[in-house]
This record gives sequence, C-alpha cells and structure tokens, in this order.
Amino acid sequence: FKLSIPREMIGPSEVIVRGGGIAPLEQESIALGLETISSFNELLQEMSAQETNNEVIIELIGGTPPGLEGPDLEEEDELLSQVKKRRIEEGTLKIFKSDYFVEGLLRKTIKILPSNG
Repeated sequence: FKLSIPREMIGPSEVIVRGGGIAPLEQESIALGLETISSFNELLQEMSAQETNNEVIIELIGGTPPGLEGPDLEEEDELLSQVKKRRIEEGTLKIFKSDYFVEGLLRKTIKILPSNG
C-alpha cells in the first residue's frame, strides 16, 4: 500500500493499520452540532460511511505545521462521509474490504521532515 503525505504535514505522525471499527473516525460535526443530516440520501450516505469489521483501514495522522497544533478544525465541520472522501482523495486514508473479520491494531510513529523543494 502507499499513503500520500500532504505538503503541509510535518513533524511527528503515526501510520495506523487496524480493523474496521477499532478506533474509528468520529462523527464530530454532528456530535458538536456543527452539521446536521437534512435528507434521506444524506442519512444513507452517512450510514454507509460507517466502518465495518471486514475492512482493513490504513491511515496517516498527525504532523501538523508549527502554530496549528490541536484538532483538525476542518474535520470538525465535515460529516464523516466528507472526511473519509477527502482523506481518501488526498491519500492519507486507504480502506480495503476483505471476506474476513478483521481485528487488531498496529501503530508506528514516524517523523515527517519538511521538503527542500
């Protein structure tokens, strides 16, 4: 598998490989009242964005630029389906479906250095 590192990501980060449903992405926007589901189609989309136990999830997290420490404010304003779509497109989240129940968690800390270009 390959993960992409966004240009602005530097510093300590983690690569996490886990089974679906183990430490899943949170639905912060709804929990904080920042976003609501306004249609049946949106409800179905959000329900299908939930992780399942037959998935292998690989993600790159952390590495915030200096001065921007703290939670990702962009993710707090997005629905879970939007967060997953954006992270898959940027290459920091990969999801592989299998025919098996997947459990377990592996975390590896890495340090992302600024590019010279």
